[in-house]
Amino acid sequence: MNTTVAERVIDFFANLQGVNYFQTSLKHPRKAVLDLNTAAIIEAHPDFPDGEMLMYEGPSGVRSTVSTNKLKEQLFVRHALEMSVMEGSSAKEQYQHISDHFDRKTGYGQ
Repeated sequence: MNTTVAERVIDFFANLQGVNYFQTSLKHPRKAVLDLNTAAIIEAHPDFPDGEMLMYEGPSGVRSTVSTNKLKEQLFVRHALEMSVMEGSSAKEQYQHISDHFDRKTGYGQ
């Protein structure tokens, strides 16, 4: 099954600290993740298959289009800080590692 870059970005986000797949009904499935810190639902935007923008639904149900770059920076910094505490390494090292891994796994920005 072929996936879009945007769908691969969502899959990648699901593996970060504080983010999990959003479980939806089988009747109306959504490929989305839930940010456990903010209760926001993040999913691929159908108009941006290359992942430049994502759909962001806040806890109030308001949906908006957000820049993937801005969202990934926020999620990566949080992930890097949490991993640095858990592994006793620097946040900078963790951030670089996750950024490199993201580029390889998603094809985003290429």
